[in-house]
Amino acid sequence: MRTDENMKLVVIGISHKKVPLALREKFSFRADDVGQYYARLKGFLDVKEAFILSTCNRVELYGAGLDAARVAGQLKKFLCDSHGMTADSLEG
Repeated sequence: MRTDENMKLVVIGISHKKVPLALREKFSFRADDVGQYYARLKGFLDVKEAFILSTCNRVELYGAGLDAARVAGQLKKFLCDSHGMTADSLEG
């Protein structure tokens, strides 16, 4: 397996430690729709690889790409767009 030394790993997420259950539920991903979510993630050109972790306690998106800031921005946009939420919902 060849690895690209320039790839950066980015993680964004929300957890039970800082976010109330009501808001976590709004950002959860259903296992039944995982194919649809990954198909949409492929549309973000800066995200070369991605992984979604969604449990009752947390939602995390892992992404890899050449520009960490762009990957983080696109993961955040994906998270919000996937649930009809705004980026302001994640602030704080």
